[in-house]
This record gives sequence, C-alpha cells and structure tokens, in this order.
Amino acid sequence: MYLGNESPLPGAWPTIFSDMARDEGGLLLYAEHRYYGESMPLGNRSLTNEGLVYLTVEQVLADYAELVTAVRKLNNVPRSAPTICYGGSYGGNLAAYLRLQYPRQFDAALASSAVVKFLMPAIPFLKTKYDSYKVMTNALLDAAGKECASRVNRAYATMQGGLAYSAEGRQKLAAALHMCQPAALDSSEAVNAVGSVIRDVWWGTFQTMYRANPKFNAAAAMCKIVNAAPATDLGAVEGVAQAVIAAEFEDDKCIPSEAAIFPFGSEDNGPNATDDPIMRAWMYQCCRQGFTVSTHMWSAYPSIYGYWAMPVQFFKDWCTRVYGVKNPLQYPRQFTYTPHKLFAGTSNLIFSNGEYDPWAAGSVFTAQAPRVPAIMTPKASHRQDLSAAQAGNTAAFNATQRQIKSWIREWVLTPKHHWE
Repeated sequence: MYLGNESPLPGAWPTIFSDMARDEGGLLLYAEHRYYGESMPLGNRSLTNEGLVYLTVEQVLADYAELVTAVRKLNNVPRSAPTICYGGSYGGNLAAYLRLQYPRQFDAALASSAVVKFLMPAIPFLKTKYDSYKVMTNALLDAAGKECASRVNRAYATMQGGLAYSAEGRQKLAAALHMCQPAALDSSEAVNAVGSVIRDVWWGTFQTMYRANPKFNAAAAMCKIVNAAPATDLGAVEGVAQAVIAAEFEDDKCIPSEAAIFPFGSEDNGPNATDDPIMRAWMYQCCRQGFTVSTHMWSAYPSIYGYWAMPVQFFKDWCTRVYGVKNPLQYPRQFTYTPHKLFAGTSNLIFSNGEYDPWAAGSVFTAQAPRVPAIMTPKASHRQDLSAAQAGNTAAFNATQRQIKSWIREWVLTPKHHWE
C-alpha cells in the first residue's frame, strides 16, 4: 500500500514494489492523503480555516488503517496475507507511524527518507537542520568540487555582510542577484528572504538529483554557471543567482520580487487562497503539528549556505493570523521521543535514505532493533529508492532495492512470520 502525502495522487505508477506485487500475486493499493487532490472530506469547505481542523496526522493514520481493512474485506483477502505499507518523506513518517500504531493492519513498512527527527523535541532542532546543510555541503563537494562550494560560501558571506544594511549596498546586491524588481530588496530582512529562497533551490537540487535521470548531475550543471562568474564577492553572488535562475526561474530570467517575502510565498496562503490548494493544506499541517516546520525555519549553525534565523514566534504569529491556529506547533506527542525509544520495540520496519538528500539528516541511520534496519544508498537523492528500476541506475541503488525486497520477503512473505 503506497501512502500518499502532501500532494494529489494522479493514479498508479511503477514503484519499487510493482514487480514484487506482480511476482507474488499481490494487490497494489495507492491511497491519497486527506485534503489533497480529490480527497476533500468537507467538499468546497475543506480548505477553509474551519474545515481544516480535521487535518491531523492521527486522522490520516486512522484513514489508512480503515482503508486497508475495507479493501481487504471487499477483495476477500485471506487473513494470512500480509499488508506492506510504504511511503517517502512525510509519507515515510506515515509508514513508520502506521507500523507503530496499527501493527495488526500493517505487517511491515518501508519508511523512505522519513524525517522523524524533525518532530522530536528531544533532539535539538538547530542541530538537525545544521546536519542537513552538512549533507548539502558534502554532496556539493562530491558532485561538483571545491571551487563551487567555495564560491557558494563566498556568495552567502557577501549577502550576510554589510551590504545588506544600507540602501546603496542593497542596490549592488539587487543587481548581482538579478532581481526582477530591484526595489523589492528594501531591507536586510528582504535580503535574508532571497538568501533563503536561493538556499531552497540548492536544497531542491540535491533532493531530486538523479531521480528522473540517473545520469544527469544537476549540481554540476549549476556549478558550471557559478564557476564562470567573476572571481569577486559580487561576482560570486551573481554566479549563484544565475545558476538558481537557470534552475528555477528560467521563464522570468530573474529572481522574482516574491522571493523577498519571508517565508517565501506566505501571503499567497491566506484563508481565501485558491490558486495553490496543496500549499494551503501543507502550511496548515506545518502550523498545527509541525509537518514539517523545518521547511520554513531557516535557522542553522553557520554553514556555506549562511546563517539566517526566522524567529519561531514570527512563524507562530503568521500561523495564527492566516489560519486562526491558537497554539501552533503542537507536535504529536506519541511520536516525539528519540528514535531508539520510539522504534526499539517494533519490528519489520525499514528506514532508507540517499546520501545526497538534505532531508536525510532528519531520518534514522542505524538499526533500532533486530528487525528495524537502516540502509543508506550512496549518491542517491530524496526517496529515490521508491522508484521503479530503470536503465542507468547505479549498482549501489540496485543493491539497496534488492536488500529491501529481501528483508520484506524474509519477514512477511514466509508463512512462519504471519500474524494469526
């Protein structure tokens, strides 16, 4: 059972378990997350502030447990036939949580790129986010070399320096950044916002690299642009900006003024917003339960991607103003323990991650119990291991998928392991 997350499900598509379902005579079920796509529990009222109150992780887990029970009954699936759930990113969290809370409905789970640590107050948030930037730094060094990493670091040092605090300095930065509307860079906070957006584009590059095309090194392509810029402070800023424009804003040929809003795009998600229902629902989840607020809290210890902190209270006030959430960031208590305390008592749960994935810092890297292993795929990106096999996949990627399938077969496709 594939677990939908913060996006619509357009239909079935090949995944890691497609061939296993075929070979074992299994049923593939794709479940869409409530409040995304066509799964609107209250119709047109679903995305109003009043309608969103039923968007919680507890409700989603109950949905999936009820759904799999109903589908098994409808298809006369024998009790001895196991159910395996799997998902990636936030969907990976859901897979792990389902194995914890509904072990009789779900016999095994694959949690790909699950960001469980970002929801654990016992682990300092800033440390986890900093680890994400370390992943990005190491990935940049490995994928594109030292010169590009040095120039990215120089660009952020320039944006963080004195130029951001004077009108004349911001004019120079606006020119180097190729802002569509230079006047949008009207404060140091606006510079911070643009820096966050640029960092987000780099984050997204490593998050998706090699997923669609195992042979295309997107980071190296961006770094070719970065390295071609003049070897000056403002030249470093310009090179990074041009690389980001080519990757994300190619139609505009410049960085849009909306990038100067902090958090990026926040004003588009008000109570009457209809143009982006996905962000409307997801930001509510971020506000209410923190899934995952790290997307918007750009706090971290200094790294080559700089250091800018968005105050937590700023975000909380925004949540209250836009969604009417009176007590934002109420993490689900049952999932806020350390990984070992949370998962050591379970079984048949796999944590998998890609080496280049910034979100991996929020996941689990070591085995938590004899049948709660963790596996890391070299040079792989976010939830890449969920993809169906394709030509060009690395030997390491193929080995990861073979190991995952081997564990699943050993645990639940052998009769002695079935629950009765």
